[in-house]
Amino acid sequence: MPGTTSRGEWRITDRTSPCPSRPGTAAKPPVGRITGVDIARFLAIFWMFVAHIGPDRNDGWPNRLLWLGDGREAALFAFLAGVSLTLVHGERLRMPWRGSEATATSLAVVRRTAEKSFLLLLLGLWLAGPETGVLVILPFFALYFLVALPALYLPTRTIAIIAAYWAFAGPMVSFILRNSWGQQTPGYRVPDFAALADPGEAFATLFVTGTYPVITWMPFVLAGMVVGRLDLRRIPVLWRLTGLGTALALLGYGCSRLIIEVGGAKTQLQNATDRMFDGPPGSVSVLENLGWYTGSTPPNDPTWLVVAQGHSGTPFEIVGATGVACAVLALCCLACMRFLDGDRRPAPWYVAAPAAVGAMSLSVYTVHLFAGWSPMTPGAGSWVRLLAYTVVALAGAWLWARFLGKGPLERALAIAGGRSPDVRAPGASVVAAAATAPDPVPGPRPHDQARSRSPGCPNRAPDAATGADTAADMTVDPGTERP
Repeated sequence: MPGTTSRGEWRITDRTSPCPSRPGTAAKPPVGRITGVDIARFLAIFWMFVAHIGPDRNDGWPNRLLWLGDGREAALFAFLAGVSLTLVHGERLRMPWRGSEATATSLAVVRRTAEKSFLLLLLGLWLAGPETGVLVILPFFALYFLVALPALYLPTRTIAIIAAYWAFAGPMVSFILRNSWGQQTPGYRVPDFAALADPGEAFATLFVTGTYPVITWMPFVLAGMVVGRLDLRRIPVLWRLTGLGTALALLGYGCSRLIIEVGGAKTQLQNATDRMFDGPPGSVSVLENLGWYTGSTPPNDPTWLVVAQGHSGTPFEIVGATGVACAVLALCCLACMRFLDGDRRPAPWYVAAPAAVGAMSLSVYTVHLFAGWSPMTPGAGSWVRLLAYTVVALAGAWLWARFLGKGPLERALAIAGGRSPDVRAPGASVVAAAATAPDPVPGPRPHDQARSRSPGCPNRAPDAATGADTAADMTVDPGTERP
């Protein structure tokens, strides 16, 4: 998995596997929380508020700046889900046929993942029913974890290669399938319980034609799994991750813009749009056409695959949004380096409050939907409403975490998974935050990690190797406490 050597090199190495020179060495348990990961989740929640309840982003400046998060907040959620999936387990799982212990662990992981995914699916289908105007992501997240399960057994380099290939092949396969099906309806598609009346259509929505389809969103999760195997407590690693994320963002968005503006694709896209609508040429712009599709592009011309609009699900958007997610996570971890859980330094309110929102994001996500249905909330689509939601979320999550510990839905799902819900420290969770994880295990101080090396692996700090975010994320409890 990615890691650093004593010379500061950044390379792929199976840091979480038992040391090669000591095959009998037990894997290290996950260590304490990483505050920066919770802060990154808060930023994703905030931009979700902007998309759902914020002011009109086309109404002049500074409203237009709010477009910066368009589509990237959902990609960040999916990316952080992958990060937490690897941080929770703290190691690359052994293949189930490698002994009775490996078999028992694998069965527990699969069982608990299936249980939590099923509960998330039910919750998501229920929340998608009312006409809130919100494209609920939870039903799709339930499937992300199931599809990502096999990657827990793979080397980090292999996961990175699969993610890279999937980022390019997934959108192409999606386009071919939708073109062959003759898809006519736009992509604002999220299944609810009524959609289950047609299982085939519901399956197609979740995997191909929906707003967050598995076929084009899994690269975010897989990329997050790769980053989750980095030591996110080491400053050099975080700066390199920031640089990598910036490079990917420039590559994805920059190349798309270059192909469209300089390569002549802009004319082809306008022609493809004109073929879809009646009226004189140019009566509907390319951006207006893309606005009707969320999760995919129009299936009438392969040129659509060069755009990088938010929620377009193209290779360029996937690469660019993944880069943004990497940079955001790394910068959040750098900003919160003083407040690592292992240092036992109490975080000030301006860190603890957003971290609490990120830690119980499933609850915050659900409550904001209920509040959106209520006529008591401030005026729709305004700065006042956005500010009110943000302040209430920060204050409410901070007070709940301080006095009650886990968020209400995180606690309920922990009980459903057969674990004790009494965790006082804020638990981390992505938007679907519910899948359980081992309770936080205090981690060593960074300077202790730096000078404490495993005898058999001189380039590896034994506990820093697993740097796990022991969050109640949208992932699974391995079922057994690590030794």
